[in-house]
Amino acid sequence: GPAASVYGSPAVAPEPVAADPTEAAPGDTPAEGPLTTSVGSTDQAVWEFEVSHGWKPFHDDCQSFIERQYQKFQAGSGKDQIHVKTQSKELSVNFTKMTQKLVGQDTIRKVRRRTVT
Repeated sequence: GPAASVYGSPAVAPEPVAADPTEAAPGDTPAEGPLTTSVGSTDQAVWEFEVSHGWKPFHDDCQSFIERQYQKFQAGSGKDQIHVKTQSKELSVNFTKMTQKLVGQDTIRKVRRRTVT
């Protein structure tokens, strides 16, 4: 009687344990590659603003500009509020509050800096 249950539990236990590493592995492995390549490069940041259903990246025409201004701000040599021209619109972005608004309008949206690995 007891011998069977003692034998049975270790036999059952390894299965879920074994399944986990294999599930985790596919997710982990791709992350390793980009991580090593992006070290030392500064253009892996994506600036996004809040929309009703989530986040949307800023247009490509202003991504590097915002990033450069942000780096200056971080270094203490830039302003915390900048003006960004994108797709013939003008935005005001505030790095301290991490917000943006269309110049001439009152709607304030959150922004975030996402680093892409």
